[in-house]
Amino acid sequence: MTAEADEHDYIAEINEKIYVERFLQKLKPSQAELIRRRMSGMTQRDIAKYDGISQSYMSRKIKKIRQECLNGDLL
Repeated sequence: MTAEADEHDYIAEINEKIYVERFLQKLKPSQAELIRRRMSGMTQRDIAKYDGISQSYMSRKIKKIRQECLNGDLL
């Protein structure tokens, strides 16, 4: 890879992080934390266990966030 390609990848990565943080700021704190955990690699089951809720309820919470985003409610 060239230095120019490395710099382009670096800038793209920074822009992606900025975009994600802006998105997370539009969520309720509990929703943002859920998404952060999911992005860190935790499974729905892991997050549900951590939060003391069922995996199916966790799935519904994630679907609600996704639907709000698709509806434009969060953008």
